[in-house]
Amino acid sequence: MFDERLMKYFGWVREFPEFEYELKFDAPLKKSVSDFLEIGENDRYSPLNIFLIGAFKTIEGTSKWDMDNAWNYNRLRKVDSELVVSHYCGDMVAVQRLVKHSDVLYTTDKNLFDIKIKGESIPLNFGIKGEKQVMKRKESVESATLSDILREMTGRKFEGSVEKFVEYYFVQDEETNRVFELSYATCNSKFAQLEVEYVGFDSDFIPKNLNDERQLISDLINLGNSLVNVKPSKKNKRDFISR
Repeated sequence: MFDERLMKYFGWVREFPEFEYELKFDAPLKKSVSDFLEIGENDRYSPLNIFLIGAFKTIEGTSKWDMDNAWNYNRLRKVDSELVVSHYCGDMVAVQRLVKHSDVLYTTDKNLFDIKIKGESIPLNFGIKGEKQVMKRKESVESATLSDILREMTGRKFEGSVEKFVEYYFVQDEETNRVFELSYATCNSKFAQLEVEYVGFDSDFIPKNLNDERQLISDLINLGNSLVNVKPSKKNKRDFISR
């Protein structure tokens, strides 16, 4: 599920907050999101050119939108990159995240710990072409300390770990105002996966068909169909476990 720290930081709102909605794709190694989605100024998808993260500046300690410079940034703006180590224990995933650099949220390298509880994928029955590829599931994410993680792992079977280097990007669907995260992850230095996940929306730009799950799914699939040089996948990061 999308990082709640960023949700709070930017004041984003999420429809159906108890669920995550995402698509997964097998991708070649040593690439970037910009290799799979090309964005132009007149395209349906923009790199958040209404509230572009890359154009967000902190000037003398105050927040200021620098819209004049928005399109001087990359067409697809990298926001975050981090090393993520996930330890799998049944339905629980203990996550250690070493943030390497960021334009917006983290000012220094730091370790962050999360505990995730993942549910099973829930089938969709809207009759939309491509919906079987969408993963909808419940997932809770809580910030944690190392002590919290060790306590939660007690009594659970340890299955293994996955080390990922992840780059995050964000795009906005200009037709519906929904925001999506595209993340490119290199897992255990051997496999690469591209994910497209629904994030939410800015409260100043309410989506058309608000709280319409069918439309949300359709928006997600449309973005997935815009990608190139990838193959649909149902693999979870658990499938890349190094024991």
